[in-house]
Amino acid sequence: MKSILFVLIVGLIFMFSCRVKETCELNHTGSIYVTNNTGADIEVYVDNTKVFDLENGETKSTDKPVGTYSVKCLSFPEEWIQEAIVTECDNTELSFPE
Repeated sequence: MKSILFVLIVGLIFMFSCRVKETCELNHTGSIYVTNNTGADIEVYVDNTKVFDLENGETKSTDKPVGTYSVKCLSFPEEWIQEAIVTECDNTELSFPE
């Protein structure tokens, strides 16, 4: 009886410890998805660094390390800013305007 229990426990340990980690787990990253519903083309900045342009109705993403980021979208003279909290292996979705 003890040997069967031992084999079962060892088997469970191997089953849960041998999985391959995803890239986001190794790098501690998540994604910020931005959707443009402004009616115009916009420029998207994360912490004051331009990451991409978006056409109206388009969605794009960028991967970032875990943390809190300021996401700013510009379509001169309009400007929208939202906060994005990135968690490991998760998606944060933002839509502009709010």
